[in-house]
Order: sequence, then C-alpha cells, then structure tokens
Amino acid sequence: MAQVTMSGEAGFAYVSDKVASVKTSGMAQTDGSITIAATDDLGGGMKLSAAHTVDLKGRSAVTAENSTMAISSAFGTVLLGAINAGNGILGIGGAGGVGRGMDNGVLLDGDTKVDLFQYTTPALMTGLTAFVNSADVGVTGAGDGAFQAVGMGVKYSAGPLSAAFDNTTYSGHAAAASAAVLATQIDSRSRLSFSYDLGMAKVGYGTQTKQYAGTGKDNKQTVMGVSAPFGAFTVSLNRSTNKTDGSATKTTGTDLGINYALSKRTAVNFSSMKSKTTGAVSDTYTRLRLKTTF
Repeated sequence: MAQVTMSGEAGFAYVSDKVASVKTSGMAQTDGSITIAATDDLGGGMKLSAAHTVDLKGRSAVTAENSTMAISSAFGTVLLGAINAGNGILGIGGAGGVGRGMDNGVLLDGDTKVDLFQYTTPALMTGLTAFVNSADVGVTGAGDGAFQAVGMGVKYSAGPLSAAFDNTTYSGHAAAASAAVLATQIDSRSRLSFSYDLGMAKVGYGTQTKQYAGTGKDNKQTVMGVSAPFGAFTVSLNRSTNKTDGSATKTTGTDLGINYALSKRTAVNFSSMKSKTTGAVSDTYTRLRLKTTF
C-alpha cells in the first residue's frame, strides 16, 4: 500500500518595491503551496515516489507547479517530471542565504519550465553522484518545448563541503529566426557552485556561463554568499553579477537577509535587495515576512 503525505507552506509580507524610480508598497502573499507525495514499495529493493505541488495564493487561481515520479533502486534513480527548474547556482553559491533571493530573472536566471527525464547514479563514492538528463524547455504540453536540452553533471556533499557541476547543450533553434531572436537563444550552458561550512559561518560561490546561438558571445553570472547563525537569528549576505561579452551593460546586486526562527517551521524574515544596471537608477526591494511550513 502506498504511503501518502501532505505538506505545504504559507507566507505573508509587507513589501516595498522600487523599479525605475517607481515605488509601490503594501501587503502581499509571498508563499503558498500544497504538496501531496506518495511512496510505494515495489519489492526487490525498488521504490516508486510521486509528488504533485500546486500553487495556492489567496485570490489567485490554483496553478500546477511541479509534478514528479521516480523509481529508485540499487541501480540509481530514474526521474520523470514536469517542473519549474530553479536557478542552478544560487542554492549553493548563496551559502543557504535567507534573503529575498536573486533568481528573479533580472539579477540571475529565474525558473524555467521543463519536461524532464533524468537518471542519477548510486553513490560512486561517499557523497558523490552523477546524472544525465534530457528535457523539453519552455513547454506547455507534450513535446512542444521551444528548445530541447541534453545535460550531464555531478554532485558532491560530504562533511562541510557541497559542490555541483553540470553542462547542458540546447537544440531546436528556429532556422529562420531573426538575428535579434537568435541572440537570445542558448547553445550551451555550464554551471559550477560550491559551499563550505566553517562552523561559525557558511561561505559559497557559484558561476554560470551561457553561449548564445546567434552571436557566439558568452553571458556570465556569478553569486557569492555568506550565512552565519547567531542563536535564533541567521544573517546572510549575497552578491551577484550578470554581464554579456561585448556589452557595456552590467547588472550587480546585493541581497541581505535576517531570519528569526520562532520554531523549527515558522520564522520572521527581513530581507532587502538592491540591484544596479549600468546607466540606470538602482532598483530596491524590501520585505518583512512571516512564513511557516507544515
């Protein structure tokens, strides 16, 4: 018989946002989702896991977020999923920071919709696994992704050190696309990130390089962060950069977070982010949030 669990999160905040000198502020729901997960023992050391997550935010429509199914055994894990793939360098390079986060599509790349097939090996040595995957990117239905992607990578986590590397190549670019469109389409992407727990603080660094189809130019994004506990408080600071070869424009950002744990699941969080693009005024985002998980 399958074992079924339900979990979720809810968060509300007072938000002050300034973009291009236009300021808005007020209450907002920042977090809200429900995940239903199930596991089934298939026998012979095999297990199936499935999970569905929906986004639930106040008066907004209920929307599908992630859906996955995985079979694991001594041979490793095979994962099938329709997911929003998150930023690949922020989680480790940001050293577990508790600020707003920089994966908003402005400072660093944001989520991408993918239909995914992935195989992950069993542990090759303590803490080390490898994976290969294939995905449709930017999908709304079966097989209709704007691009196709094939990737491989490794992950390591043991003791105080965590690290990850992956490389992905993309195909499916429209042959008749204009130069302006091709300049935004990716040929390849590589990512490397690591973090190290010093005890009194955790430090991290991440870097991502993308090569565009129409120009051969590289876009490079970096994030470095530090996170330190002080009793019930955790303070984090992240710094990011985003620049494309040959462009005079560079975007930099700083993200400060202060988290106060009311319990293992509930916390009050203050975060403040500032971003600056060459030739433009600075944008800022400040938030005071109460969040719980269940």
